[in-house]
Amino acid sequence: MKMFSRRLLSKNGPNCYLPWSQTFQIYKTSTGVDLAETKKALSYIISALAQKIPVLIGVDNRSGAPAANPDNSTDHFVVVVGMGTDEKGKFLQFVDNATNNPSTGASFSNRLYYNSTTGKITGKTAVTDYRNYPGMHDYIVTQVRNSIKK
Repeated sequence: MKMFSRRLLSKNGPNCYLPWSQTFQIYKTSTGVDLAETKKALSYIISALAQKIPVLIGVDNRSGAPAANPDNSTDHFVVVVGMGTDEKGKFLQFVDNATNNPSTGASFSNRLYYNSTTGKITGKTAVTDYRNYPGMHDYIVTQVRNSIKK
């Protein structure tokens, strides 16, 4: 899935900068939230979006630790493309590559919210086929990756 998110970034100008040294690891299932990294990541996202640079983020969306990612927490990747405020609070708008249906993949309801009490950034995808697989839960942001312009 990261490959599809990286393609989306490439088509929109920036390219994801992949080295782990350029990643904000904000949550791990084994250790929870890193508040200092979360604050840095949120500042980075706000700055990138202000420059019209989309941001690749990793999410934990199911039980268990995926062996494919070194943090043992990230199951899936999405791309943050905007932010705003609604009745639930401030949100990050994302595009989800878990579908080939643009109306759900780029749905306005694809939102992630920051919880100032827990420090977690969580939300749901509009991709119901993916969201409703057995063992799935709301997205929890695990990592934020720096993006660079080509």
